[in-house]
Amino acid sequence: RTLAMRDSVLRATRPGTASVLCTHKWVARQILAEALGQIEDHGAQIPVPTASISVLDFPDGTWPLDLTAALEERGAFFHQERSTPLVRAVGFKPDDFSKSGLIR
Repeated sequence: RTLAMRDSVLRATRPGTASVLCTHKWVARQILAEALGQIEDHGAQIPVPTASISVLDFPDGTWPLDLTAALEERGAFFHQERSTPLVRAVGFKPDDFSKSGLIR
């Protein structure tokens, strides 16, 4: 359910804009685990403190997997390469986040 909801939000997000998901830390861990390629334990070891902020960027080519383009480009859709989203911050507390330089 978590990744399906993330996908739903990303589908509704226009290119060049941002969306915010406010979640419990276990949900945030699962989304981060998928982005970091740590899916074995669903992110149980990813440090996501309560009331923290994590930032993911999904540039072109990271989401969604465009099956139509794959068919046109390669003639088959099962070998489409997908790079991972950019993980900009994991588990920053708001005061740490402003000091990080990610927000001016």
